[in-house]
Amino acid sequence: MPKADLQTTKDPSDSESTPSLIQQAETLRDTLTKALTETRDLISSLKRNQKQNRFVETTLRSLKQLDHIGG
Repeated sequence: MPKADLQTTKDPSDSESTPSLIQQAETLRDTLTKALTETRDLISSLKRNQKQNRFVETTLRSLKQLDHIGG
């Protein structure tokens, strides 16, 4: 098994502090949670719109049939 290249291995003291990384992770989590909520809302709206469109199409077909019967 190859040994880790010590030159490319980062020392935690060289990078950001753990609290800063935790804050970044929490911010990312919050952003992703908001994106998920917005995605769910969008999907719900699209499904509702699709259902309304089907209702309108069905209603128009029914009205056309009534027009043919009465016309």
